[in-house]
Amino acid sequence: MSQVDYLLYILSQATSHTHPKFAGLIWEWYERVSVEKNKILNPQDFCRSVDLNYEQTKKFHNLFIKESPTELSHRWKLAKVQTINICEENYPKLLKQIPDPPLIIYYRGNLKLLENENLVGFVGSRRATKYGIAVTEKLVSGLSNYPFGIISGLAYGIDAVSHKSAIANNIPTVAVLGSGPDDEWIYPRENFKLAMDILDHNGLIISEYPPGSEARKHQFIARNRIIAGLSCGVVIVEAGKKSGALITSDFAMDFNRSVFAVPGPITSPLSFGPHQLIEHGAKLIQSSEDILEELGIAIASVSEHKSNVQLSPTESLVLKYMQIDNIDFEEISNKTRLPVNEIQATLSSLELKGLISQVSPQIYQKV
Repeated sequence: MSQVDYLLYILSQATSHTHPKFAGLIWEWYERVSVEKNKILNPQDFCRSVDLNYEQTKKFHNLFIKESPTELSHRWKLAKVQTINICEENYPKLLKQIPDPPLIIYYRGNLKLLENENLVGFVGSRRATKYGIAVTEKLVSGLSNYPFGIISGLAYGIDAVSHKSAIANNIPTVAVLGSGPDDEWIYPRENFKLAMDILDHNGLIISEYPPGSEARKHQFIARNRIIAGLSCGVVIVEAGKKSGALITSDFAMDFNRSVFAVPGPITSPLSFGPHQLIEHGAKLIQSSEDILEELGIAIASVSEHKSNVQLSPTESLVLKYMQIDNIDFEEISNKTRLPVNEIQATLSSLELKGLISQVSPQIYQKV
């Protein structure tokens, strides 16, 4: 665990929420202290730099003394959780654009997915109807031949359906939690297996809450801003008057993201949210082509899409050994003789481009 990780972890615990002022002040502080390499960072200087008040500073110092970065790092490693903080170069660019980005992202799985700026958010009712389920499955599957990923919140209903549909169609998927990302605290518990399926299919689980954090109501509202922030567009499928999906759509509008709404039966109370959004200017969608058109993606046949894809030398090398028949990771490694981390990144990139699919853990095939 780096010194910056530890300071930002303590800051997030010492304050009740991520204040919009923190991001700018933290970047200014980091720019100043990063010039001096191997320097032991001063917590008092940090507190002054991010403009903490007396009570916040007192709580910060109490936690700073109480916690141990070595023990925290050990616990997180045991939980298979890694971190990326707001000062790091590979922190998601889209998330840096929002007013209150999370200071630290705790994650499990393929972090490369956050480099994809074509993540489409799917949110909706936890009490999804057969209509909502069928529509979500249709829309997600329609994106499978294009370089998109699916992002949602692992909740019951539309969230879970969108993740499952992404997996079924070999589309990378990201789950944003309102709890800690470790096994014991993934919420809801009924979707724990789904979370593991996401990881098994080269997906990603992220949270701004550290391991050991239980799910709390206000954290799901905060979680929704991350879904919106990481998305190029958000699709709302079935949402009642007080649905959290409408909060996500509000964030998406505030962040200048595209908002899509699926119309439903006028007799259903779950049609209220999408219809209200359409009335206020959201894009009415009836097919995945509507999403592609709004996002400026040319609608093409699978063969046309493949022929237009630009490949790096490494991608071309890996693709050379890919066939319609299954091939496992070890065989790819033996044939290409590339470093393991480079192969993992290349496979993720080829999967996002719709050129290969992961048929099971560590097994791939050419599409």
